[in-house]
Amino acid sequence: MSVTLGTMKLRDLLEQYGVLCIKKLCTDLGISRQYGWNLWHANQGVGPVMMEKLHTRYGIPYADLMALEPATEPKPRGRPRKHPNDAA
Repeated sequence: MSVTLGTMKLRDLLEQYGVLCIKKLCTDLGISRQYGWNLWHANQGVGPVMMEKLHTRYGIPYADLMALEPATEPKPRGRPRKHPNDAA
């Protein structure tokens, strides 16, 4: 894989350790499907407790976990608000 660690997401790192799907991640770590999905798609950051679980279960070095790309900003939901000057 030609991805450098600075731009690597958790999904890319987990694939190197044999975790190829969200279901395996959730089952191995005892987390909800929603939380697993958010981690897999980088919508949720990896905190210290999750780093400990990942290190203990898969043997991923802490340095690699801390170098992961930060979680993305949440996307705004719903329709954008109208500007007050646009009111009819």
